[in-house]
Amino acid sequence: ASARDGVQLDAGEVKDHLRAVLPDVMVPAHVVTLADLPHTPNGKIDRNGLPSLAEVMGRRSEAAPIVAAENDLERTVLTVWQETLGTQQIGIDDNFFDIGGHSLLVVRMHRRLKEVLERPLPLTELYRYPTIRGFAAAMSGDQQSASMQQSLDRASRRRENMTARRRVRR
Repeated sequence: ASARDGVQLDAGEVKDHLRAVLPDVMVPAHVVTLADLPHTPNGKIDRNGLPSLAEVMGRRSEAAPIVAAENDLERTVLTVWQETLGTQQIGIDDNFFDIGGHSLLVVRMHRRLKEVLERPLPLTELYRYPTIRGFAAAMSGDQQSASMQQSLDRASRRRENMTARRRVRR
């Protein structure tokens, strides 16, 4: 999208407007304002001249400061997020999908979190709690959610049913 000269766009307002008129999956994770689009000598948009995700993440607004991890679980999850996304500019209130995460990275992060935390973890919990703070609160032993236990039970039943179906086929 583009704006008229002299009109100042706020990325948050643009995303709010897009959420109102588009399905959630079509709302871009990042909105970046540029003075001009870079062009090739042929007049086409120079995609290589556009800022990278790392550059965009490096320009965090002061309205959205990085919130540091407050406990060991949050620090552990934060480290996995940083490894998965390839950036250190992550706060515990950042939404995984808003800072460059997508479904393939969720699967990679899920596998790594299961290794590091050494506990069963339904993949759906990463979608249900897309921030480090929310996920850590749900994972903490004293607050382990009933929904997480239901997810684990449902996954266990599905595995048992699949195993039974395989036996019948043989």
